[in-house]
Amino acid sequence: MPYLDAGGARMTDCSFRRFFPGERHVTRRFSQGVLLLLLEGTLYFEEEGVPAAVSQGEWYIQRPGLLQTGERGSPSPFYFYIHFEGDFREEDGGPDLRLPLSGRFRRESLLPLLEALARCRQEAAERQAFQDSLFHSILYLLYSSDQEGRNPLAYQILKAVSSRLDQPFSLSSLAEELGYCEDYVGRVFRRQYGVSVGRYLARLRLQKARQLLRDTEKSIRQVGAEVGYPDQTQFYRLFRRETGLSPSQWRAGERDGGRN
Repeated sequence: MPYLDAGGARMTDCSFRRFFPGERHVTRRFSQGVLLLLLEGTLYFEEEGVPAAVSQGEWYIQRPGLLQTGERGSPSPFYFYIHFEGDFREEDGGPDLRLPLSGRFRRESLLPLLEALARCRQEAAERQAFQDSLFHSILYLLYSSDQEGRNPLAYQILKAVSSRLDQPFSLSSLAEELGYCEDYVGRVFRRQYGVSVGRYLARLRLQKARQLLRDTEKSIRQVGAEVGYPDQTQFYRLFRRETGLSPSQWRAGERDGGRN
């Protein structure tokens, strides 16, 4: 089953959309991914001839390059769509946020973010960094919704780690907070996600650091502090180990358009 690498996805367009009664999905092969979030009704379409239906409270990701058709009219669905560029992987688990192609979401949690993203899209290009942040917040909420029904303790650990990117972190302190021994917390997380808690946190921090380096003018020291590494030497060493480049070299490459 394919998964979207949510951490590396970049939004290009978005909007609310309502079909008129009986309107059909457009026939196309689109070059980008499309995230559909159904707020009302049901949207019908086919991908490579296979029928699909997305109903209220469900999300669906249309992968790029697939033939989409609309043989059946839809009963006035209301939804939010996001066009994006991103990578798809076949395997689950691992340190990245790998989002399934479909699932359920809570409208009350997402709607304020969708409205903010739609407003942001209509404003000036300098809001790109804020726009990207909103998009990734939406993807993270979808990812969290998907994980919630799995191992409850592993999900608790995931939420706690993901919310502490800019704070000192200790697995022993987290284990004490959750009421379990440190070794057990580490084993549960690795069994569920295929990576240690420390490695997962480091990867999330470096993903956030790359976004800040690419989209802001903050200094290397400021970026390191915002992702939990106030020691600039430690931040430099970890960043270089992960990317093969220093933070300043990586930023220069991104702005020259030569590196993803």
